[in-house]
Amino acid sequence: MLHRDRIVALYDLHSWAGLIFGLLIFIICASGALAVFSTELDHWANPSLRTDPSLPQTLDADAALARLSPLVPIRPDRATTLALPGAHPGLYSLATPNSAERLNRTYLDAHSGKLTAPRESHMYWYLRHLHVRLMNHWYGRVFIGLIGMAMLISVVTGILIHQHPVRGLFRMRWRPGKGMRAFMADLHKWLGVWGMLFHLMIAFTGTWLGIDYHLLAPPVGLAKYDGDADRARNALNRNTPPPSAETMPMLALQPLVQRAQADIPGLLPTYIRLDNWGRSNAVVTIAGNLPYSLVTERGSHVRYSGSDGSLIAKQDAREQGFWPQVISAMGPLHYGYFGGTWIKLLYLGLGLMPAVLALSGCVIWYERRQRVKRAEAAQTAVAASRAAHIVAALFASGWVALLLGLVAPSLSALAGWPIGTNPMTPLFWWPWIALALGFLCLRNAALIGAVATALSALLCLLAFGVTWRPPLDGIVIGVGIAALLCALLHGWLCRLFWQASAQTHQIPRKTSTAPSTTA
Repeated sequence: MLHRDRIVALYDLHSWAGLIFGLLIFIICASGALAVFSTELDHWANPSLRTDPSLPQTLDADAALARLSPLVPIRPDRATTLALPGAHPGLYSLATPNSAERLNRTYLDAHSGKLTAPRESHMYWYLRHLHVRLMNHWYGRVFIGLIGMAMLISVVTGILIHQHPVRGLFRMRWRPGKGMRAFMADLHKWLGVWGMLFHLMIAFTGTWLGIDYHLLAPPVGLAKYDGDADRARNALNRNTPPPSAETMPMLALQPLVQRAQADIPGLLPTYIRLDNWGRSNAVVTIAGNLPYSLVTERGSHVRYSGSDGSLIAKQDAREQGFWPQVISAMGPLHYGYFGGTWIKLLYLGLGLMPAVLALSGCVIWYERRQRVKRAEAAQTAVAASRAAHIVAALFASGWVALLLGLVAPSLSALAGWPIGTNPMTPLFWWPWIALALGFLCLRNAALIGAVATALSALLCLLAFGVTWRPPLDGIVIGVGIAALLCALLHGWLCRLFWQASAQTHQIPRKTSTAPSTTA
């Protein structure tokens, strides 16, 4: 049993960690839960990139490179990455250098050999980079690591405050009819206790993935490269020396792909990286995934000489030491891509729990602030009500802005104005700011919830409407059905918030008795 003073200190640490970072934890966890299905959502958002998986692939890597290289010239002084159908089913692609569009790629159908229309939406990029970097390419990942630390502190202190979490799994009781604060408190305890192991894992792996690059390079540089951290980062990124002046004919790629699958059994090749292509020191790196294993994506690769095919290096993540395998498992444990659809659904549900915990924790704290002494109630209650108003506006606008980023690219593509990767950053931040300012003009937090859920239901209905663009397949239809269910859920929540807002706005009628007069 912890002393009361220590419990109070842990509670203060738990509260302030959640209050300071609660809003960002909400956005990161909500976007991360959706990012579990980022590949499926990207498939849903880009009808032009949908292919029939039952059709055979008639093009190999060499034919695809020959078809794409006239459109995307391969230069020896710049690495070229050819995406294989293992990365995007049924498609080859090459990155198109374009200063106005950072992630633009040219896609080729592996069955017909025809070029596809440009993608309409960068949904995968939007969800992953919002979750991983908060749309900031340079410093966002470190900041996410710090937020992960705050979440880890909140989870650990919450477990210590509860003291008997395992016993509490079956002893907690709901308190219906006790008001919003009691409901939020019960919800906070249930979600926190039942999901504590998952929350610990997500917070720890998220913290590690956010700061690993900046933590690993300096120690490796000190130990292996005489303190040169830049050389260590180059080694971690598999950078190659500059191209030589001597030109040589290159080997075919498809036999090297088959060799890589023989060198690493079970490898699903996803990318071919060409360094110094056409020169005597050319290097061909074939990277891929090991499906249904706790190994990071593209964590296994084979490097061959592009001129003579000799083996340069091989990395099978399953054959590394204990700690490298632990580090390699961080990615699949965090994102849930080591299993199939049921694992992803489990991660979706459990991943939304920390977002709800961040929201419910802030509601509990601000409701508790209103329980003050009667002498202070006149001033403190008003301040707490305003604070709750601001918190509701920020959380609600963040959720609506997140959904808007999912639907807006498809709507703009239908209107003839496809949205690329560059506008995706302001597509989230500016609507969040505008919606928050608009929600602050509403009269109470319940009305904010009603308007936010109504807008969310409308966005989900729009997503359901744009689903039925051919060609259709099981993934697209599944996303459409999920959008319809989410619309119904938001509609039900809107009704509850509207009733709460009406009850809050009602002013009780005061009865007064006039003093009697005597003649």
